[in-house]
Amino acid sequence: MPFELVAAVENCQKNRLWTRYIETRDASVYRKYKSVRNAVRNATRKLQKDEQKEVTMQCKKNPKIFWKYIDSKRQIYDHIGDLKTFDKDGNMRTACTDSDKAEALGNFFASVFNRESEFVEATAQPRPCQFSSQDPDISEQIILKKLNDLNVTKSPGPDNIHPRPTYIV
Repeated sequence: MPFELVAAVENCQKNRLWTRYIETRDASVYRKYKSVRNAVRNATRKLQKDEQKEVTMQCKKNPKIFWKYIDSKRQIYDHIGDLKTFDKDGNMRTACTDSDKAEALGNFFASVFNRESEFVEATAQPRPCQFSSQDPDISEQIILKKLNDLNVTKSPGPDNIHPRPTYIV
């Protein structure tokens, strides 16, 4: 009997044992349930491991199998349900097609995020600065030490300058 079929039969048996345990609360039924539950878990893990092993064995010859497996593991939710909106006259309408939904969402966000027509002048007064700064201590040795300690494999910082050209200079 194929291994997948054994796992399916054990899964049905697990469900029946759980139902029987809930009805009777018998400890022996629960022990049987746990045994079958663990067998089902081991069987499903073995099936998953075998599937992954098969994908790795064939991915060099046929990369489509690899990408098919990857696509099967992705969770993509692209469904937006019907939207109820109000038209210009105040009548309620339902947006069913993608273009109607896009238009309804666009109109909603345009009404929420509109520009302010009047400029509101700030009434806060500037506060005096209570921080006294000294001139920074910058020398050639400090700069060379910082450049030598620069990790060139890192990504660019907030200034969008990559560390590798800085290191080379």
